[in-house]
Amino acid sequence: MNKKFLILSTSSLILSFSLNGCNVSLSEVVETAQNPEPAKIASVVEKTVKSMENNRQTPRNSTNIGGDFLGFGSGTSLFSKVKDKLNDTPFYTDNFDSYGIGQLPPYGEWTGNAPIKTLVSPDRKITNVVILRNDRYICLRPKFKDFYLTFNANIVEWGNFRIKFRKQKHPNVNYSVERNNMNDFFILYKTADGKDFELARNKLKLSKGSWHTIELYVNKDKIILYADYSVVFDIKDNDKFMQKEGEICLKGYSGDPIYIDNFKIYKIK
Repeated sequence: MNKKFLILSTSSLILSFSLNGCNVSLSEVVETAQNPEPAKIASVVEKTVKSMENNRQTPRNSTNIGGDFLGFGSGTSLFSKVKDKLNDTPFYTDNFDSYGIGQLPPYGEWTGNAPIKTLVSPDRKITNVVILRNDRYICLRPKFKDFYLTFNANIVEWGNFRIKFRKQKHPNVNYSVERNNMNDFFILYKTADGKDFELARNKLKLSKGSWHTIELYVNKDKIILYADYSVVFDIKDNDKFMQKEGEICLKGYSGDPIYIDNFKIYKIK
């Protein structure tokens, strides 16, 4: 085989690998293409292959930020921005692995009617998850007013779910964050007597059937929502009537399932 053709073909292959997420800089590719010495090509190919092996072992754009929780995204987590305002340790965490397959609440600190199912977790291991669909839900027994929570969610096709918080029964009021995968919107509602009043709306596309990171921070009149390290809402709602502790619930509304894993909640200092 022509030596020049071999060198150019190898350089093109290295460029292709580098553009697909391997840990090879563009300057290295350019230098190799301009000075295609066999030793240089061999060095860059070795680095490329090692990078590809690492990429197969670790999900791209994922960060282990404590315990079982995996954060997805390339930005800055909401947790890193508010952690100074939180207690040092979580109030409650749950990866749902200690419950039986098909088990219904009560389990752990949860009430409701959403069953446990097995699935491949965000870190690619077989794990237990909660499945939300068709009005299935779980609610925490402890009540909260101000908090930070996070969990991993896998939303299949047109899955639709809500995070309800400061939920009170008498009168029937709550805040809720809705994710509607059909139109890619997150919507923040205030609800009274079953009627929703929209406070905020933002469009953020999330890949279907993949794991995502949801983070919610609620402190006094402040409500902040992040998804995959991207800010969705950052608003204030100065409604004194809503400044009360209440239930936190996760509820599915569609036939397509939403899987929940690695739940964690902190209280505010």
